[in-house]
Amino acid sequence: MMTDANAELLDHLGELVDELNTVSRSVRTLYSPNSGRSAWLGCEGGAELATFLFDVRQAWAATFDPDARDDCAREMLLELAKSELAGQIVSVTNLCGATSKPQTTAMRKLKALVKAGLVVRRPDKKDRRRVMVALTEKTRRLMDVLYQRTVGSKLVAPRTEGALN
Repeated sequence: MMTDANAELLDHLGELVDELNTVSRSVRTLYSPNSGRSAWLGCEGGAELATFLFDVRQAWAATFDPDARDDCAREMLLELAKSELAGQIVSVTNLCGATSKPQTTAMRKLKALVKAGLVVRRPDKKDRRRVMVALTEKTRRLMDVLYQRTVGSKLVAPRTEGALN
């Protein structure tokens, strides 16, 4: 049974995931490999976006233990948060595939996240060959802290014309 506190935490987590997805879309929009120029130079709002991205990364580093500060860990934790908010469960294979790292690197990172108490591995109830991964309550609380340090503190992505579609 979900408590009001857990529901509120999931709402905050959803807002944070939405904001990070917005930033990601902004960066993809700002950077066009065919433009022949740097995405940041001459772009209205480029400096604000760069500052926002830096501040979010700093907030993540201030919130999470060293085991969760690299790109692979961030990708895994955000993928698990996104999936949890969508009511989906994630297998080890799918989680490792959602990162930008090789499978062996992702597996090592997953083991470190389990050891740090940030994620938990569980056998799939429907298929004993599969192992599922989920966020722990500790990680949900840390995501709430991250939300407060970023979106909750009015640290929001710049809204530049044409950058956010």
